[in-house]
Amino acid sequence: MICHYVFGEKQVHLFVCWIGSHAEYTKLSKQKKQYASILGK
Repeated sequence: MICHYVFGEKQVHLFVCWIGSHAEYTKLSKQKKQYASILGK
């Protein structure tokens, strides 16, 4: 699972970006189809 979180003054936001195996993610990554971070990383 790949997640992104943001802390605010009174809240925490959790974004689930990927649920799957490392092998599935690696396959997508090799095809340049992986998750692109909303932080621009």
